Amino acid sequence: MNVSPAKQATAGKTHILRSGPDTVHWGYLDGGLKPALTIDAGDRVVIECVSGNPEWMPPSATSFEVLPELRNIHQQVKRGTGNHIFTGPIFVRGAAVGDVLEVRICDIELRQTVTRASDSDWTGSRGRLNRAALEELVHDPATLCFVCGPPSLVDEMPKVLAALGIPRTRIRVEEWG
Repeated sequence: MNVSPAKQATAGKTHILRSGPDTVHWGYLDGGLKPALTIDAGDRVVIECVSGNPEWMPPSATSFEVLPELRNIHQQVKRGTGNHIFTGPIFVRGAAVGDVLEVRICDIELRQTVTRASDSDWTGSRGRLNRAALEELVHDPATLCFVCGPPSLVDEMPKVLAALGIPRTRIRVEEWG
């Protein structure tokens, strides 16, 4: 493939690649892995990702929800020597060894839940937390925000909240894991 896919195709098909035991590998990268998805040049892919080792999950006494697909991955996927869980790989039809592929990241949405487990007495918002949900929930700079979770969440979420106009002095964090 000698032509840049970005110049060759503008609006291809959109695919969704969800994280699950059949679409991830844990703790290693290997060029010999079977593709989890095959696409054409110019296609778009929405990739769902998960993060967190079992030992980093919140204690069940906190009643915070762990994504069901992450629990399945912990139970069914053999762990390599590293910590990261990778969704993929993705193969581009027509690409050959030595080709340079152009990848554009169009958007990133957080998948952390905004609530506790459904069996708790929580009366606040439920569902996945993305930028639109944050903008709706956090529209006043005087809002006091509490971020509790694994290191990656407590490192990144204050940056997202700051970008929405929340001063660092109004953001409290608690890291577990």
